[in-house]
Amino acid sequence: MTTINNELLYDQLWRIVRVRDCEEYPEWQILKKFIKPKYKLLEFGSGARPKLPFFGSVFLDINEEATNRLKGLGANAIKSSLEEASFPARSFDLVCGFDVLEHIANDQRTLNEVGRILKSKGKFIFSVPLGKSLYNDFDKTCGHIRRYEAEELTEKLSRAKLKIIAINEHGLRTKSRFLDKLTIFFLTIMPELSIRLSDIFYGLSLKIAKKRIKLIERDFSEKMSKMHGVLVVAQKQND
Repeated sequence: MTTINNELLYDQLWRIVRVRDCEEYPEWQILKKFIKPKYKLLEFGSGARPKLPFFGSVFLDINEEATNRLKGLGANAIKSSLEEASFPARSFDLVCGFDVLEHIANDQRTLNEVGRILKSKGKFIFSVPLGKSLYNDFDKTCGHIRRYEAEELTEKLSRAKLKIIAINEHGLRTKSRFLDKLTIFFLTIMPELSIRLSDIFYGLSLKIAKKRIKLIERDFSEKMSKMHGVLVVAQKQND
């Protein structure tokens, strides 16, 4: 199998996809419950698909194509990792990072930084893929270093003084390994066309996903054991 240049793939992705308003995403139905006037908001690893409002939020991404797209729309977008941004302690009421942690080699350091910059009882809302046994070539193509298990994720959050308070099943990726392989094939031979077509289907999938939003507030490990991906609402514990 031909190896896909992951950095080049994301350059193409963030240059091509449509930048959508946050209200188009199913995540917004959850996020808006935790946002109040004058709250300080941050989303890291936003790419060109930010889930927070363009105005009044800070966006971080290490990809210049992504930050340039957001800047062009008037957003406060910075080309940086979370750690390199070096925000002051207790700067934000809400921090988000959707489908990001699985790309980061030292994810514990990133979680610790989230805990450091969150205000007391501030919220960290994020999503990750679940199930180590499900890791395959599609994950590698996307640049995923790992998939998580529930207990592992809970422990890492705890070390960063973060506690899960709610979850929701998350992810638009198919559960078919055949379709995963088909996607990799087309990304290899015709990446630009594949991205354009997938963005159309992505928009349609968002409408379907909105109907599945339902926060679960207990039995987190048990519920996550049956999911392929999870959205987590975690709260910063008292300093």
